Amino acid sequence: MTAQINDKLRFDKSDFDIVAIENPVDFFDFQKLGLKPIANCTACWRGYIAIFGIDEDNNLVLKDLYSNNDDMEPPLINGVEAFEINDWQENLYALAGNLMYKDINLPIPYTGSFLIGDNFIDDLYVHMGFQHPFKYEYIEEFIFENGVCIETRDLSKEAKERREKEKSTDKVTKSPVQWIEDQFDLAYRKKW
Repeated sequence: MTAQINDKLRFDKSDFDIVAIENPVDFFDFQKLGLKPIANCTACWRGYIAIFGIDEDNNLVLKDLYSNNDDMEPPLINGVEAFEINDWQENLYALAGNLMYKDINLPIPYTGSFLIGDNFIDDLYVHMGFQHPFKYEYIEEFIFENGVCIETRDLSKEAKERREKEKSTDKVTKSPVQWIEDQFDLAYRKKW
């Protein structure tokens, strides 16, 4: 198995990993976009990488999307056409596929929160699924109501405390199957 590439939040001119989502089912329904991606790389089993942003009115939007459409004609998304990309060495997000949608600006009417992370601690890397939030030095929570960001909270201190706690307990409490499922689940209840 391979560690997965996270969706991103483009914030302050940087792309931060989205590392946990309070209500994943309500957050972003990729299926509604009309794409039928296939896994193009073991680091992206979902077949897409979404880049979200927060506009000048604090609205959550889908900014860019990297994907593929299993060799079918790609649909328009919010009136935006896909264009082809092929060089993942120039753009790591191209590992998701050969299509890129730029500046989609599709509103995401999410109510709930998610965590972004930055400065991943390489010594804590697990070669499977999505990494846990506490493995990042910087964690920030974004809270949304009907797609509007109403609050942010720095949780870096809590992440550090969790790292210390994890260091002191080496107990395995889950079956291997449950552990693997948890690695691929971004829900708060599994990750935070």
